[in-house]
Amino acid sequence: MTSSYHHAELEPLVRAMLDGGLDETQWAQLAYLLRQDADARAAYLHITTLHAALNWQAGNTQATWPAAKQTDAPAVVGRLGGRWRWAAIAALFVVVVTAWFVALPDHEATRSAPDAQDPSPSGYAMLSDLSSDAVFADDSHPAALGGDLPSGPLRLTAGRAQVLLDGGAVVDLIGPCVFETIGPDHAQLTSGQIDVYVRPEARGFTVETPAGVRVVDLGTRFEMQIDPAGATNVFVHEGRVQVEFAGRHEQFEASEAVRLADGQWMMRRLGTGDDAIVEHFDDAASRGLNAALEDHAGVYTFTRKIAENTGNRNFIRTRATQFVTMDFIAEVTCTLPANSAGPNIVFFGIGGGVPDPSEWDNPIPALYFEAPPMRIEIDSGVDREDSVVHQFSEPGPGRHRLQIRKLGDAVTFAIDENYQGGAFHADQACTLSLSKAAPFLDSTNSRIFFGSQQASEPSTFDDLSIRILTGTSSPSHIQQEN
Repeated sequence: MTSSYHHAELEPLVRAMLDGGLDETQWAQLAYLLRQDADARAAYLHITTLHAALNWQAGNTQATWPAAKQTDAPAVVGRLGGRWRWAAIAALFVVVVTAWFVALPDHEATRSAPDAQDPSPSGYAMLSDLSSDAVFADDSHPAALGGDLPSGPLRLTAGRAQVLLDGGAVVDLIGPCVFETIGPDHAQLTSGQIDVYVRPEARGFTVETPAGVRVVDLGTRFEMQIDPAGATNVFVHEGRVQVEFAGRHEQFEASEAVRLADGQWMMRRLGTGDDAIVEHFDDAASRGLNAALEDHAGVYTFTRKIAENTGNRNFIRTRATQFVTMDFIAEVTCTLPANSAGPNIVFFGIGGGVPDPSEWDNPIPALYFEAPPMRIEIDSGVDREDSVVHQFSEPGPGRHRLQIRKLGDAVTFAIDENYQGGAFHADQACTLSLSKAAPFLDSTNSRIFFGSQQASEPSTFDDLSIRILTGTSSPSHIQQEN
């Protein structure tokens, strides 16, 4: 064996991984090193092979590294979404590179490692994670989990997929989405939504669209989507990006967004001041609800520091009625019990927030989440018929955070499944044209609302947040490129 097996960077990282002691920064270092260095991959295989052999010789039937229990690659490794589980990426290497010897007899476990192969440059990236419900178009031909992506567009029709580019950027695709890597630090988004995390050494990662939008990372996490009208929307969550479009360029920082269409720029910044509505329900039982909210029928209790319905189906809603005229991000956390049916159905949406007794007390008129099953529904209140606009993959019982985001005419419904707190990261999302999906909403009937009804094991709500995106359509500081 060569001295690369004692590489000063690699060996302590791999040994710490096998001991379960890597932090997120170290996971990132390991994943990046393995992707870039063929000698490192060979050394990695040698060390993990030796580790497996020692475990078998000690009488263990299963190695002790994080992914040893998943020997049938490909498999879903960890959770996707903006959690940026570098542990999942590093564990993926263990599945793909070492699974071949996990199931071998003892006498074969110590055989020599095969020569590591350099990744094919055709796609400049590897498929680093997949959700169990991921579906690709027939002609997309994605690589196996852990394999190099072939050249050409990756067409994800449903579910989620994660791509690790050679340059170090990590991209989560939320289906339906068409995405293509065209260089180690260069990609194109043709349709759909992506969530991008770029490590410092990958600064300069660039995403383009067919409409001529170019987003250059300056060290950040950002989200990018092409909405049903063909507009490109960019949201910066951390750090900074540079956006280039129609002969102009502008830099955007965390909590800023821009919508680009027909040569026009519409800039927004997330408000955190008096225009934000935040209710954690921690002391709502003693002080009452936030003054910007109302319990429409007075049926909610907050004694457990959550919102819980004690009566018939009804809703907590904003007093303001004109959200259709504003850009905003609204979020609420809902907990669905194991028996989530009938009275346990939850609602979260934009509309009147008034129960319709002729239709099981569903809210009218409204465009809203309803679960279970998790879906988007529309009810104009005219013909007393609701209709399903989009069906999500079922997240199941548990604590999930729901988000409704409006930017221009685009309204996005997104789910952060099995929410553990912190910033929102979409696991599933669907973007609609608000004017086409819900033309009946206007400045008199577009409140933000949520609700359920009483049950022996009720669905509950927590941590409501409604923040306004403010700004101007033609900011004066956009610069003309020379």
